[in-house]
Amino acid sequence: MFAKPYKLKSTNTLKNSEKKHLIQRLEKGFPSVNEEKLKEIVPNKSTCNLMKLVLHSGETAGVYAVDGVPMIIDTGETLVPTVCALWKVPDLIPTIVIHSPVLSKVQGGVPLYAPGVVTDPTTFPRFNKGSLLAVCTDDNAAAAIVGRAMMSSGNLLIASMGTCLEVLHVIGDNLCKELKFNKIERPKLQLGLNINSVIQDMAQLNLQVKEEWPSLVPEAPVVNEPRLIPDNVTDNKVIEETQNLEDTIATECSDTEEGIPSDMDGLLRWCLLSFLKIHGKDVELPLKTNLLYKNYLMSLCPPDRTIDVKKSSF
Repeated sequence: MFAKPYKLKSTNTLKNSEKKHLIQRLEKGFPSVNEEKLKEIVPNKSTCNLMKLVLHSGETAGVYAVDGVPMIIDTGETLVPTVCALWKVPDLIPTIVIHSPVLSKVQGGVPLYAPGVVTDPTTFPRFNKGSLLAVCTDDNAAAAIVGRAMMSSGNLLIASMGTCLEVLHVIGDNLCKELKFNKIERPKLQLGLNINSVIQDMAQLNLQVKEEWPSLVPEAPVVNEPRLIPDNVTDNKVIEETQNLEDTIATECSDTEEGIPSDMDGLLRWCLLSFLKIHGKDVELPLKTNLLYKNYLMSLCPPDRTIDVKKSSF
């Protein structure tokens, strides 16, 4: 919106009643955020101005500036928070992470493409197509871009190409350079810890507490207590089950190689069985779904066919 110069049409100072109305609009637009956090964006004792702008495209937009800092963009249909507002209330809208070098490209006018997004399924937020999104970098949690999603979170996780965000506002654009505003500098914030990864790391430590004194309570017998198998004893049953599984995979792969399925579900199964047959013993598990799809299934697809999860029942 502000990549190219705009014209200032008018500037009005809001009354207290108009500020209350603005907060009410924010409550309706962002129902997951309580009123106290919204008042951090528009405090009661603050000077709030409404700047009406004529964009380069000819459209009009309003910008609410609080104490000389742009906070809210009014497109007429929706209220869009600026990066300054997201620095105060980071959880106002979902936030995705991009690789640091991508930010300068977006600031130069290049669209945000799917490969530039860090797609970690454990921390990736859920959102629908058309939702407002904040974007930060992998070295700074402070929002740097605000835009509208051009694909849902599920599609973005498996997308290997394509534009994923309609950029509305980015740090360093003409709105941030407005002389009427205070100097805007992006703060340095650390990315939050992933609780799930912390729990997994603690579980991997496998800590055990040993008692210094023997327990006075007799231990009850444990039902189905596992037995320690010596190293020199081989479990023939486990070996037989492993061989049977490999034979089953090899048989199914050989059967399907004679006639590659024409439907998308069958083609995906064929590629998956081929992956298990070729890389099953070498690949490290667990394997992320997007890596399995991009690095293995797509490469195993026959050259005259194209796999697409969207066209399947999965």
